[in-house]
Amino acid sequence: MGYLYYLGGSPCGEISLYAIYPGIANPFGKGLNDPTGQSYLFYDYVRVRNQLMAAADAKGHKFFWLFENTSHLKKDVQSTMSNLEPQGRKKLLQEYLGLVRIAQVPIAKTITTNRAGQKSSSGKLPVTYEGKEEYLFSRDIELLLGFPAGYTDYGGMSNSTRTALLVRSLSVDVVMEILSPLKDFFRRDN
Repeated sequence: MGYLYYLGGSPCGEISLYAIYPGIANPFGKGLNDPTGQSYLFYDYVRVRNQLMAAADAKGHKFFWLFENTSHLKKDVQSTMSNLEPQGRKKLLQEYLGLVRIAQVPIAKTITTNRAGQKSSSGKLPVTYEGKEEYLFSRDIELLLGFPAGYTDYGGMSNSTRTALLVRSLSVDVVMEILSPLKDFFRRDN
């Protein structure tokens, strides 16, 4: 018996609640059902998942899949994705900032390539340092997503490039949590 794993997700910028409220992240979000939008890739994920599931079944293989997206979805989008549960990436921000920088919000919002989305509804930035408001650094985002500090610090990449890589990644903690039931499946008696 073999095993087949399919891990992925679709962009959330056009379906996240933070992308729908004007002035927060992307007020021009096309939603889930516009074929010209990036979030429409959700349907490609489902199509490929179904094909792989059928192929694994035909060969007698076990099939495991994971779909990652934001937990900040409109109800109609949540309904459409009902078989693919949204993940919760609620991290207490201060835990990752250390002692010098101070969190202005208890929980980090969904992180996108648009830094304006980091602002609270009152317009405050998420962090202060010596009394001055700041955006999250790449290092902060790495830690929030479960990566080691400096994980994307390679080849002189800019902060914005590093952030762009990170927001397109799967959260390590979320993947571990979702796949944790597999440890019992694969546990072998000695």
